Amino acid sequence: MRRTLIHDLDDLQHEHGYLRREDLEGLARRSRRPLYEIQGLVSFYPHFRTEPPKPYEVTLCRDMSCWLQDGTAQAESVEATLSGREDVGIRRVSCIGRCDCAPAASVNERACRMQDVVDLVEGREVPPLPAPDQPSRRIPTTLPQIATRCSARRWPARSRRRR
Repeated sequence: MRRTLIHDLDDLQHEHGYLRREDLEGLARRSRRPLYEIQGLVSFYPHFRTEPPKPYEVTLCRDMSCWLQDGTAQAESVEATLSGREDVGIRRVSCIGRCDCAPAASVNERACRMQDVVDLVEGREVPPLPAPDQPSRRIPTTLPQIATRCSARRWPARSRRRR
């Protein structure tokens, strides 16, 4: 498998919990890429953090499948319930890859239904999500999976014919 900058950034974030500036500078030297290019990659993907995470990192999906299942109202309810807590960081993000359980969310990278977020933050047990029906067609949910799938594709060359 070919390693990409996304793999390296994911490893750094996994090691420290977030991407520290000195780690980004070291990666820029090792990969012989300008720092601004790596920072652009970090700012593009919402999964990367440049500040230490809070004890509970909650992500709420805002994409079409979740929206159709009343995800906006449920997200507002979760935000209202957990607002003011210093130990909880809440972000609305694009698809987290569990459209089969919409509206979906995650707490510390554990996928769950949006209705279970408050229970997970407060330490109560919730039933695990069912396994996807077709694992071979499953949407990639981690950045290394996405990077691997994207780098493995061979895009057809466009013809440059002039009319």
